[in-house]
Amino acid sequence: MSNITIYTDSTADISPAWLEQNNVKCIKLTYIIDDTEYYDDPDPSAIKEFYDKMREGKIAKTSAISIQTFLESFEEELKSGNDVVYTGLSGKLSATCNNAFMAMEQLNNKYSDNQVYVTDSISTACPLYHLISKAVDMRDSGKSAQEIVDTIDEMKHKLFAYASVDDLMHLKRGGRISGAAATVGSILNIKPVLILDPDGSLVLKDKIKGNKKLFKYFLSKIEEYSEDPVEQTVYIIHSDALELAENLKDTIFKEFGTKNIVISSVGSIVGSHLGPGSLIISFPAKCTRDNIK
Repeated sequence: MSNITIYTDSTADISPAWLEQNNVKCIKLTYIIDDTEYYDDPDPSAIKEFYDKMREGKIAKTSAISIQTFLESFEEELKSGNDVVYTGLSGKLSATCNNAFMAMEQLNNKYSDNQVYVTDSISTACPLYHLISKAVDMRDSGKSAQEIVDTIDEMKHKLFAYASVDDLMHLKRGGRISGAAATVGSILNIKPVLILDPDGSLVLKDKIKGNKKLFKYFLSKIEEYSEDPVEQTVYIIHSDALELAENLKDTIFKEFGTKNIVISSVGSIVGSHLGPGSLIISFPAKCTRDNIK
């Protein structure tokens, strides 16, 4: 059986230490502010500086990973005798996934002993991290690249994410939602809530007034859809809103006694579209996204 190299991209917001420890390779996306290009940097100080710029009114424009970058990265592994498994940012949110598929097609026509396997995660951030973690576990237990991709393709539909944002205009500028939906964000103290829908698009789901009601809303979704709110890990992801995230963690623990609640930061790529002050919950669900009410 061939060795397997697992690839993802930086929108998974996985720490470099975890990637190195688990032998996962990560390709960084880039963004531009004031005509200067930056790589997506997971360092906390770099993330803080990025959100400070956004609060000053700076606009960040993100770029997809190019076909050439994928070709160079994947081909190096094929030449070394490794299969490649890649899953990254949802194809509905970026051209990155489509570029990976095109690189896969070119390389699989060129090489026969080893192959590239690409699957659309229909996710980003923590749901994507879930998929990468599963891929690592399967690789380390001796599963084939095809078995890994088949499992990810089944698992991805049960990874839920709810995101509240302070200002939907960041998403409008990036073309992720319509102008009509973005106007909701201008209403005082309204917390628009977005979800990743069944095909991996970000859609406006609800409008909640104030953080207190938002927390109750998040609790109701965990209670309704989580297989086991006590035993399953709940992820809280924030864009420079740590105090709010910690308050939500306390609220979830008091309500369910959840044993493992993980707080992490949204990096600069996803943060470019959500903006500062966003709060996200993510967890494995007992049903697929088609069943979200």
